[in-house]
Amino acid sequence: MGDPGLRVGVYVDAENLSRNGGERMQYRVLRNIACRENGQPIRLNTYIAFDDRRAENDRTYRESMLEYYSAVRDAGFKIIEKKVQHFIDPIGVERSKANADLDMAVDCLLQSEHLDRVVLGTGDGDFVQVVRALQNRGCRVEIIAFENVSGNLRREADHFLSGYLVPGLVSSAGKPWGQPGSRVRGVCYYYPSNGKEVGFFRFLERPDGNLWLRDERDEH
Repeated sequence: MGDPGLRVGVYVDAENLSRNGGERMQYRVLRNIACRENGQPIRLNTYIAFDDRRAENDRTYRESMLEYYSAVRDAGFKIIEKKVQHFIDPIGVERSKANADLDMAVDCLLQSEHLDRVVLGTGDGDFVQVVRALQNRGCRVEIIAFENVSGNLRREADHFLSGYLVPGLVSSAGKPWGQPGSRVRGVCYYYPSNGKEVGFFRFLERPDGNLWLRDERDEH
């Protein structure tokens, strides 16, 4: 029998990513990069806020959320729905919240004994202690997020990958990623100070085991 690959768990705070550059994230692409190198998707969870009150009065919102749920489930993810709570703050202003942090943290820790690699889709610094606990249980922990990512979270994880660097993770206008004339995001790993030499820029072409590479002169 062949190597079954690492057992992978993916946990996504959908609201955190949507508010910070990851709107319309493609879950199939996220699954592919999390399960690279023949990884086996054991748990795929995403935590999504749903506003019952808005859904009662806004048909467009209700239908768009149902379409969103369908697309996420088609990618193999389980949806953990977090109801939006409305409340009045001390100065009389109505506010709302739907915090998934606790649910996501508990699920990660309870399910980690069956996992080798845990991928967290969040930039929230509150997950630093969760990362440490997962590592202490023998899991490799990777973070995928876009903007406003906690520096402590990035440093604590075994690997941080900007979602902007993943081909197709968020939609972009124009030609397909990596094709002549298209726009891609990547890492500039050498830029001449005198401006007369050629600089070097690296971007991902596909999910594989070489995510750590930052210089194309390295062997791989």
